[in-house]
This record gives sequence, structure tokens and C-alpha cells, in this order.
Amino acid sequence: AVISNLLDELLAHKVLNQAEVDEVQEANPVTTDKARSLIDTVRLKGPRASAIFIDSLRKHDCNLAEQLGLSAGAAGSWISTQLLAGG
Repeated sequence: AVISNLLDELLAHKVLNQAEVDEVQEANPVTTDKARSLIDTVRLKGPRASAIFIDSLRKHDCNLAEQLGLSAGAAGSWISTQLLAGG
């Protein structure tokens, strides 16, 4: 459910298009493969896409985001640093 929510939000923010959402969902029958594919796709799109992904992850699974060290302060600082540095 978390991955579907992330995909919906990333589609709404125009980080992903419908074909990319379909690719993540249909080409990866195992949840971990879906997650890996989603992360790889977003990373290739640069810092803005990554920032939106991190914000979405914090919103839809705050426990996982915290375990990954993506708390609001840490992620915000990292994102700001990356955006200011140009990626």
C-alpha cells in the first residue's frame, strides 16, 4: 500500500508519468523489487524528484523514513544542501 501511495503522489507531482508508474507496478511482482525500481527511477530524475519522494515517504511511512535517517530535519538539511550545490 505504501508503494502505491508513493506512486500516486509522485504521479500527481509530475515526478513520474503514467508509463513509469505502470512499469514499476507491472514489471516487478515482488514488493522489494518495486521499491528498488521506484528508488532507482526517482534518483535518476535528480534532486527535486528525490526531495518530493522523501517528503512523500515521510508522509506515508514516517517509521521507515525515520529508520532510514530521513527525519524532517535531516532530510530537509540534506535536500537543501543538495539543491544549493546543484545536485
